[in-house]
Amino acid sequence: MSKLEQFSTSIAKGLVKHGSTESVRTISHGLEIMILQGLNLGFILLLAYISNSFISVLITTLIYFLLRSFSGGLHLSQAWTCLIIGNLLLLGMGYGASVIELPHWSYEMLFLVVAYSYAMVLNLRYAPQSRVFTFPLEQRQKNRRILTVLLTVGLLFSLVMIANGFERLAFSYAFAIILQSTYLHPASFWFFRQVKLA
Repeated sequence: MSKLEQFSTSIAKGLVKHGSTESVRTISHGLEIMILQGLNLGFILLLAYISNSFISVLITTLIYFLLRSFSGGLHLSQAWTCLIIGNLLLLGMGYGASVIELPHWSYEMLFLVVAYSYAMVLNLRYAPQSRVFTFPLEQRQKNRRILTVLLTVGLLFSLVMIANGFERLAFSYAFAIILQSTYLHPASFWFFRQVKLA
């Protein structure tokens, strides 16, 4: 058990009252995620500021975390490994959104529609996922509806952004949904198991 797991479990034991329907494991897992998300955000934003891609990385990160809260997905076996690899991927995607150049707005819109289609297919097929518990059917359907609305509204908003010259915002959305949905695909789970990280 990692230090973070021990810390979150000790807090969860203090929070769970006798006869409560919440389990120590569930609360501990939630606390662990909350602590890691705070560390993630601080680390990512610091590096984004240093790399001069703060706005793109911030938007990519916020969209990614919003979607991921409803979709779940791949988690690496060690919290710190997850923190490092996840942050580097997220920082790279945000940085990519800040530097990508496409020759014409029609290519930008096409890129956006392809990213949306990819994300929509994977989210409808595989979301939500969790290694800790199984989602009941009603919750799965609700999460998929929420993801469908979020992805579609994001696409429409991003198309408007491209039409008005704010392609960096649109690219941040596209890169966030590509990363978020890739974490749902079975190939991601297979790859990280092969390298002994998941």
